[in-house]
Amino acid sequence: MSSSHPVKSVVLWHLSGCIATFYEHKDSNDDKKRVPLDTVCFTNKAYLAFRQVDILKVASPAVPYLSCLTSLLLQNNNLKTLPLEIWRLTNLQELNVACNQLTTLPIEIGLLVNLKELFVHNNQLTKMPCQLGNLKHLTTLDLTQNQLIELPAEILKLGLNNLWIDYNCFKAVDKGSRFISLKSICIQTIGLTCLEDEESKRVVQDVPVIQQEDLLQIQNTDLLPTCNHCQSALFHNTLQWIKLHDSIPYLYKACKSIPTQKQMTRNLIHSVKDDLAAFNLFQQELMTPQQHQMFMHQINQQQHLQHQHVLHQQQNIHQHQQQQQHNLQQQQVLPSIMVPPQSPTLSSYYFENGWVNHYNDPKRRQYLSTREQQYQFMLHNGPRKRSHSTMDAQTNQNLLDASVIAAAAAAAAITTTTNIPTMQSYNNNEEWRESLLQFAHAIYSVSPQNPFLLDLLHKLHMVAPTHLPTLLLLACVHYSFQDYGQSLQYNHLILKYDANYVEAMSNIGTTLRSIGKTNEAEKWWYQAVRLRPGYWDAVENLVGVLCSTSSRYKEALGVCEFVEDFFASKSSAIQVHQLPRLLNLFYAKGNLKYALGDILGAQKEYEKGLELAFGGITLNTICNLLVFACCNTNNNNATEDTVVLLLPEQAVRILQNLFPATGGVLPGLVGTSQETIQQTNQTTSTLLLTLAKLFQDMMNPTTTALANASTKGGTPRLYSLLPLYYLSLALHPSPSTTNNLGIILSNISVAVAGSAVTLGPNPQPLTGTMLAMRYYLYGLQLDPRHPHLYTNLGSLLKDMGHLNEAVDMYEKAVEFNPRFDVALANLGNAIKDLGRVQDSVQWYRRAVEVNPNFVDAVCGLVNSLSGVCDWRGRGSVGGEASVDQFGNYFPPTGDLLSKSGWIGRVVDIVEKQLNEGSIWGAGILKSPHDGTISVGEYIVEQMMACVNKKDISVWKTRLAFFQSNHKKDEGGWLIRLIERIMRRVQHNWYRDTYGQVVHGILQPRIVVTAELAQKYNRPLIPGTLASPAVPTVLPFHTFTYPLSARQIRLISHRNALRISHTALGSSWVPTHVYPPPPPPSHQIKLGYVSSDFNNHPLSHLMQSVFGFHDTSQFEVHCYATTVSDGSPYRLKIEREAEHFLDVSSWNNQQVVEKIVEDGIHVLVNLNGYTKGARNEIFAARPCPVQCSFMGFAGTLAGGWCDWIIADPIVCPPSMVSGEIWRQRRTTQLGDFEGDIDPEEATDDFVYTEKFIYMPHSYFVNDHKQGFRDDHPSTHQELMLYNQKANEETVWTVEEEKRWNMRREVFPNLPDDVIIFANFNQLYKLEPGTFRIWLRILERVPNSILWLLRFPPAGEQHLKRFANEWAGPQVAQRVVFTDVAPKHIHIHRGRVADIFLDTPECNAHTTAADILWSGTPIVTYPKYIHKMCSRVGASIAMATGFGDEMVVMSEKQYEERVVELAQSVSYTYQTSITGAMVRRGHGALIDLRKRLFLSREQSRLFDTERWTRNLERGFSEAWKRWVTTEEFEDLVSNEKSGCIWVVDPDDAQ
Repeated sequence: MSSSHPVKSVVLWHLSGCIATFYEHKDSNDDKKRVPLDTVCFTNKAYLAFRQVDILKVASPAVPYLSCLTSLLLQNNNLKTLPLEIWRLTNLQELNVACNQLTTLPIEIGLLVNLKELFVHNNQLTKMPCQLGNLKHLTTLDLTQNQLIELPAEILKLGLNNLWIDYNCFKAVDKGSRFISLKSICIQTIGLTCLEDEESKRVVQDVPVIQQEDLLQIQNTDLLPTCNHCQSALFHNTLQWIKLHDSIPYLYKACKSIPTQKQMTRNLIHSVKDDLAAFNLFQQELMTPQQHQMFMHQINQQQHLQHQHVLHQQQNIHQHQQQQQHNLQQQQVLPSIMVPPQSPTLSSYYFENGWVNHYNDPKRRQYLSTREQQYQFMLHNGPRKRSHSTMDAQTNQNLLDASVIAAAAAAAAITTTTNIPTMQSYNNNEEWRESLLQFAHAIYSVSPQNPFLLDLLHKLHMVAPTHLPTLLLLACVHYSFQDYGQSLQYNHLILKYDANYVEAMSNIGTTLRSIGKTNEAEKWWYQAVRLRPGYWDAVENLVGVLCSTSSRYKEALGVCEFVEDFFASKSSAIQVHQLPRLLNLFYAKGNLKYALGDILGAQKEYEKGLELAFGGITLNTICNLLVFACCNTNNNNATEDTVVLLLPEQAVRILQNLFPATGGVLPGLVGTSQETIQQTNQTTSTLLLTLAKLFQDMMNPTTTALANASTKGGTPRLYSLLPLYYLSLALHPSPSTTNNLGIILSNISVAVAGSAVTLGPNPQPLTGTMLAMRYYLYGLQLDPRHPHLYTNLGSLLKDMGHLNEAVDMYEKAVEFNPRFDVALANLGNAIKDLGRVQDSVQWYRRAVEVNPNFVDAVCGLVNSLSGVCDWRGRGSVGGEASVDQFGNYFPPTGDLLSKSGWIGRVVDIVEKQLNEGSIWGAGILKSPHDGTISVGEYIVEQMMACVNKKDISVWKTRLAFFQSNHKKDEGGWLIRLIERIMRRVQHNWYRDTYGQVVHGILQPRIVVTAELAQKYNRPLIPGTLASPAVPTVLPFHTFTYPLSARQIRLISHRNALRISHTALGSSWVPTHVYPPPPPPSHQIKLGYVSSDFNNHPLSHLMQSVFGFHDTSQFEVHCYATTVSDGSPYRLKIEREAEHFLDVSSWNNQQVVEKIVEDGIHVLVNLNGYTKGARNEIFAARPCPVQCSFMGFAGTLAGGWCDWIIADPIVCPPSMVSGEIWRQRRTTQLGDFEGDIDPEEATDDFVYTEKFIYMPHSYFVNDHKQGFRDDHPSTHQELMLYNQKANEETVWTVEEEKRWNMRREVFPNLPDDVIIFANFNQLYKLEPGTFRIWLRILERVPNSILWLLRFPPAGEQHLKRFANEWAGPQVAQRVVFTDVAPKHIHIHRGRVADIFLDTPECNAHTTAADILWSGTPIVTYPKYIHKMCSRVGASIAMATGFGDEMVVMSEKQYEERVVELAQSVSYTYQTSITGAMVRRGHGALIDLRKRLFLSREQSRLFDTERWTRNLERGFSEAWKRWVTTEEFEDLVSNEKSGCIWVVDPDDAQ
């Protein structure tokens, strides 16, 4: 530093606030020689910019006191370093060190965990610390004009809204990067040559969203700007232009996400719930001037914060476009995969008022009661005695002097209130004094701490020392100044003059509670309530303090009842002004009874309050009036239980339809003040909302008390719930009410909406989706920042299939409430469904941070972390390996009961939810059916009618057991029995019509008449049985979670019960069972239902099966529930299946009726619990025999699935319910014959279905037909592939091909390196298996592990764990490549030497792919109760060489792999073509050779043989249904209940 520029420093210290002292250093080498220049004081923002400061210091002792600082602004100084003490200021939210001379930021910056904005632009930074990833709240980061070469990957974890990184030295931006929340980004991208013509400039400046047709105006299409963030062209509709500089408006708003080709295709296929009209309304409403202005205002605010930048000339644009083309190609080759159902959309109800402790609110005790309440009482009850308050006229005259007027004037001078009353306006001094007191009241009401108010009141007190209202107000003002002693003194003085003055008693109680003397306060409030039960301040204060402890709820309820009795005993009518407080009383009583478990009592209290509010008209009458009002407008025929659907603009005016004579005013409020009407309306609205919530709780009970109330009082129905919301909205329009109403309406089925009545004609049919959309948008007009509305609007859009729009809405919700757990979890779900698993993690984490007990967020987080192999904090369950929060690996401890980490929390959540769900339907069997018998007695009678009164005593015993007071699982037992009866009734119908004929002559279908419908009616689900809850963990996710057999079984069973309840409770399902088909004359009719007749693994495997069926014996019908993707797989199935029908636009009713019309005998579910499933079709039972196959590798556990097609390896008979039942030879009270109660507390079985056991393997594939890769190109090769050719010669040619392929994929890999491979999705991998793989690499030094970026985000985590657990020498041998298209994927399977299967969840399709290529697998069927962990063994055994590939323990797994790898040796020789080739020797090479040479004859790849065997299984299943052999309660059969298909060639 030159002498002409002395060093300048600043020191931050503390003295009753933040102090900054500036110094000038005369000698830069001597800190003591400094001259103070200036001292500045701050509160929470230290503004030290533009001070030419060279050195910043923070006094260490002051650091704890500087926690008040939230902003530290140091820009435009000469700082080269920052003091370490800064990083201890952890409350900082903004740090600006821009325009200094900083060369580095220390890693301690990660300590500023609350930082939201960080500005470090215009420095000399070359690297950013990875600890930036700790700044979870950071939304704005400006790194402009530094010397940065790269960004740390941790930045991607942040929820940044604004990132500015232009004018740096970046080599490239990671193509896989996705900045989730980014609203704007500045990158070196677009030069000025891109948009040179004036027309284009005008478009960019004037149009905020550039459409594709606008960009077409650019003449040079080669120069179309691309996103340097994702290499995508700017015509994509998620890219928006923003104007950041007046002269250069070319910076674009970077995309938040570019979906892959697969994702875009998925979004084009609308879900079943999609409502195009509703979506169009959403788009239109958001583009109305009001909405557009609101959203653009948000954008403009963000733009205002941005620094103005000038963009560089874009470099290497052609290279970028080439990269873009490469990316597009990569997107197109992403394989279709078997995916789970869409992540759940979580609804977010919001009730503005408290639920139980309505009165326990400290805000409402802020001030004491003043004279106004007393005057109101006097107004309606006559004047009370004025004791000790008369004054001598002469005294008045003497004391009412200028001092009083001066005090009043002083008080009025600082308060906006009415004019000071003058004496000339009144007849006497007393009236003037009363007017002055009223004037004091007015001041107190707006400014209770007015410094001149006490002076005025004291002078009035001097005038009238015994005037009680003056003393009362004096006490109140002293209380407002927290002068509790004086307040008590004046209140006690009042009681000296009037011992029954309840206002003073109540105020004494309030004051005593303020100083912690609650017990004494209660006594005063009790005394006031006893003297005057109608004094509401005392009542509400007393109830409030009693409600603060749940143990005193009964005492609080007693107070409420005492007050109610007082008003009930009065002979005169209740005064209107009392109405709001009385309604509050009933509200409190209802809340207290609800909290005490008296649900029906709470309902009664709420309804009593509403009846009072409606002037004696009952709620039921009001609901009926609503129905009839709608009927009068559109001539609909309706009954009392008809659902009414209103648009929001109709709902807010519904009172005018109900009470036209009063203009919509409640009958009891006519002629009262507007204030009273408003208070009563708001309180009535609260009562309505509270009753609505209670109804919803009873409709979906989560406690025994709610379940019992639902059973005894009847489950509320939709027709009684909706009017509560309509009326509440009309009385007090609230965004929360529209929010809750939208959730309910979004779940209304098409059938319910079609049968509902409306208020007047509507231009288009109202659907639940459309109505929900209307209410959400209406609510946003009331509150454009309501996070719950944005969340539920996002959920509605997500369910409609519009994921990108859903993400936008969730982001708005999080923007307006960053700690809204439901919105955060929903945002994670939507982003994960877009395929961006890693990106979803941060949102789940934030949701869990906000609410650690939010199970949906916890489960979503664990699922996403597992999907990308980020196992930090995973923990363990039972005897598996564990990973702690730091990523340290711990081998299994052997403690089978241990649980830790995230995965332990998931297992605890599952168990808790399963236990809670067992109360579903409690008491339903005892509830009345028709007034003469109970539901249980009725259902048993129905069962006896099916089995001809057989063993009626057994069923009565079972019923008595389930009717016991403490029996759980009643709802499940009832549904199972109903479904069992339906099957028996359907069979009886077949027997009565056709006899027990398995095959017969051609006969017509049954025509259902009224008589037949009555004869073969089905037992209906009681209307009082609410829908069951389902666990948060989906059945699909049980594949990779360490769950027991019972837990897996019950997760599927609870989902099956929900599906059954939904389907069988739907109005479109007839009251009779569906008629059975006629007997097959020649052909058994097979029906296949699937959403996966497209480019999907199921079609890859089964595409030839539908055409291979023997059409002389079987008639095949395929029902496709998704539209065609035009893939060759879809086209082949459409072409070869005998009947192929696209039912993607049909509802469930239409599909079911078509299946019945087609006369299907055996219906096959190819989805199960996977994405796109339509399981309600099967739950309606349109077909006698229903099976599950391929789609879902596990039990469906529902009465609507009779058979699973599998083999005894993948699903051992020892885990089948029916087989265990036969072994026990006894039936428990919860069991049915052949069907053990799924709720049984054992792990003895997992499958509730019977099995069609296939020979060889259940796993069908089409490799022999569809994926051949042996098309010879020369005559010589053609000869080699002749079946009679020498096998050794064939193998020699094959080895040469494999060697060449290997060098193509791994050109730099030495020849002797063993390639271990796994091509599974990474979610199937868990820490224990990965550690085994690393040990294998350690033991086989000349080896690599070849994995796929499936997803790409998994690579970094696995690389990190490999390095930490096995060291860099092993980690560098873990190699990743991109996912390849199907044909290349199968082709390059030959490059691998050994495929290492994942024991937790095996390779399924991939295992067949690998074995077809001749590469062996090593697989371990880890769990006997998990089908997904045994598929590899089933496939391997079908090759005939399974004993060499299937092991039975982890130790054997490791040893077998190492043994095979170490057996290999190579020699080199000249091939028949003259080339030098490598020849392998050893056990591994021999196994590869046998696998490859035998594949043409292998049972595994013989698809046509497999189809014949499947047909044998279908024929046997049909026969067993017709002959009742399948029904154990009708036929005694000791042999296996499963079908064991025998291949005739195997029997020879």
